[in-house]
Amino acid sequence: MSKVKTVTLLKSGNRLVIQPTTSRIMAILAPHLSFQEKRFLYGKEAAEKRKKIEIQDWELYTLDHRKRMATSFGFHKRIRLALERCGYKTRLKDLSPHPLPSSHNVSSKMW
Repeated sequence: MSKVKTVTLLKSGNRLVIQPTTSRIMAILAPHLSFQEKRFLYGKEAAEKRKKIEIQDWELYTLDHRKRMATSFGFHKRIRLALERCGYKTRLKDLSPHPLPSSHNVSSKMW
């Protein structure tokens, strides 16, 4: 019986860090967090570069100081679905939960 592996998605503000980031997890997520931009060239620019289309690859993630994938929290659903389709269980851990309004000690008397 195979054990389901759990990946923790660490949320801090609008940042999302995938822990652990193994080579397999990176291979699963990299295609979902990247795209190609095609730019059509015209006139002098096309003649100088001797091509009509310029393609640039963009990665929508970076590696942090611990070599974990870090991206925007807006990709949470996409990441979760990709990992679950490959047999991983995901767990979201919010590192900076919103404090209760009652926990603020704001003085009614201002200077």
